[in-house]
Amino acid sequence: MTKPVLLTSAPVSLISNRDFKLPEDGWMQLFAYRDIPNSPIENPDGTEVPVTQVIDRQAADVVLSAFRAQAAKPNFGGVLVDVDHFSLDPSKESKAAAWIEELQPRDDGVWFKGRITNSGRPLLEGGDYRFISPVFEFPRRAYRTGERVRPIGLHSAGLTNDPRIKGGVPLSNRDGNPAGATEQNKTTMKEVNKLLGLAEDASEGSAVAAIQVILNRATQAEGSVTSLTKQRDTLLAAQVESDLEVYKEVITNRDDVKAQLLANREGTLKVLAALKKPATTTTTTITNRGNAKPPGGKEASAGDEVKRQAEEARAQRIANRATEIQREKSANGRAYPYSQAFADAERAEPAV
Repeated sequence: MTKPVLLTSAPVSLISNRDFKLPEDGWMQLFAYRDIPNSPIENPDGTEVPVTQVIDRQAADVVLSAFRAQAAKPNFGGVLVDVDHFSLDPSKESKAAAWIEELQPRDDGVWFKGRITNSGRPLLEGGDYRFISPVFEFPRRAYRTGERVRPIGLHSAGLTNDPRIKGGVPLSNRDGNPAGATEQNKTTMKEVNKLLGLAEDASEGSAVAAIQVILNRATQAEGSVTSLTKQRDTLLAAQVESDLEVYKEVITNRDDVKAQLLANREGTLKVLAALKKPATTTTTTITNRGNAKPPGGKEASAGDEVKRQAEEARAQRIANRATEIQREKSANGRAYPYSQAFADAERAEPAV
């Protein structure tokens, strides 16, 4: 079997302070999901090239599958957690600080539980080492510069004070918090997790990830609203231009009417329709005698013309008064609807 390539990965930070306490349930974060660029990996010819380690849920599933297969073998003692990755150097001491016996995938990364050795406990609880870093296995093959690669297994992990990338959940928390502060934080996180639709015991990293999803959705929604608003404005502008053409014979101030149409198209169209003169049709009849009248025909009444002129004058008065009402009732930056102003003016104007 070809020996896999080993590559240290992103360390998970510890809190730098005295009197550390390990989690009561024994679960600690081994690694968080992230991309790790510029990770040097050795090719079969001995050359090293920088690649990007892709540590995501897909990679975690492969690593966990390999770990479970290893754990199922007889005499499995756990995965080694050493100090400063000394076990990778034959000239250094490979004393164990802990043995990883269980792995658990979570929303914010992979967590581990195991046995802490007598020599490892003071290193963790005393704060001598601030970070833990996994060593992943990768297929032995030729790699290209900048290639994105996922691990295939977990080789070991190491406590270290020389991390390349910081982040993650602390392995231990410092003592000396104000009385009740820890419980208050737990209660607050439970409430936050509930609002986010997560389990009450979900980690802070899971909450942050859920909040980021919400922020991304909000940003996308804002973009959609902006796009739809632009489309609406474009369509409205085209409709207004068409309206101006239809009612051009009764429009005396095109810019003002255009502004009114853009602000309140429905109300302005009612005014324009009232001002527009009805189309007239000229008819010709044929008579058989010079002094004959059109059969069944009626002569135009002078009263009809007077009534038509009166209706036009009334419509103009209503339109003028509607403009005044809108100006009078608009206040605090909020425009009074023109359609409402038109209705008010129409009610106050006696019918012809």
